Amino acid sequence: MGTIKYLKSETAKVYKASDAEDVLIELLWGDRVEILDPVPQNGLLRVHSRWAPSGYLDPKYLGDKPL
Repeated sequence: MGTIKYLKSETAKVYKASDAEDVLIELLWGDRVEILDPVPQNGLLRVHSRWAPSGYLDPKYLGDKPL
């Protein structure tokens, strides 16, 4: 199991790939995010979130506070 974090901004986009071209889903403040790979690819972390088993998210949107 990866590290669990929570979205700390109002919204953030999860992308299909680390090139950040195709949006998979938009997360909301407090959403739970599991970091699948702690090494960023093109500045994005590979994560698991609601409705997105695997996607890429900018780590600046992650924090430690749940809802």
